[in-house]
Amino acid sequence: KFKLMLFSGLGFIHEGPCTLCAITGISIDSTHFEGENMADVWLEGNRTRSSPLFWRTSSSGAQASIRYENWKLHQVRRRPPELYDLSKDPEERLNLAAEHPEIVQKLTGLITEWTASLPQEYKNKEDYKKEKRTRRKLDKRKLE
Repeated sequence: KFKLMLFSGLGFIHEGPCTLCAITGISIDSTHFEGENMADVWLEGNRTRSSPLFWRTSSSGAQASIRYENWKLHQVRRRPPELYDLSKDPEERLNLAAEHPEIVQKLTGLITEWTASLPQEYKNKEDYKKEKRTRRKLDKRKLE
């Protein structure tokens, strides 16, 4: 499976491949991608997700979050988790974690499972530049 990273809060990267392939009529094996085909939402309107949506930044010790049904849980570094019911509070003003500990526990378990599947380290910009230079050198040698 391809694990697609989220850059600068662009959640589209996660859903993008399946959605774009569906819209453009390209046939793919969706089991090779994480994410959900959201073409019907883009083209026709509204529906409930069929799977949770997870995200976090790649920085060390970054917070993770999950959107599941009407709920959104943020794991915040050095603070208790924050839970919001987005159907009633889309602005995320009322933290309901204390009132719904069973939902916090369930969503925290899902986040823990998901984060365990992520890479332990992420490449930084310099790593990508170094790999690119190495590939160029190898390509140049092949041409000689």
